[in-house]
Amino acid sequence: MKLQNLLPFTNWLFRYERKNLGGDITAGLIVTVMLIPQSLAYAMLAGLPPNTACTPASCPCSFTACWVAAAY
Repeated sequence: MKLQNLLPFTNWLFRYERKNLGGDITAGLIVTVMLIPQSLAYAMLAGLPPNTACTPASCPCSFTACWVAAAY
C-alpha cells in the first residue's frame, strides 16, 4: 500500500508553497475563533463542564487537515 493512499496530505505536503502559508494560518485562526465559543456553548447546553468541549472540538479540524486532500 502506498503512503499517499494512507495519508493523502503527503500528496500536497511536499509541493506546498510558502506564499499560501499566511492565508492558511489566517483561515485556521478564524476557524478556531469560531469553534471554541461554539463548543463551549454546546457543552453547557448538554450539561457538561465547559472544559470538556475543547479537545473533541479540535479533532474534526485535525482530521480534515491531515486526511482530506484539497486542491487549491
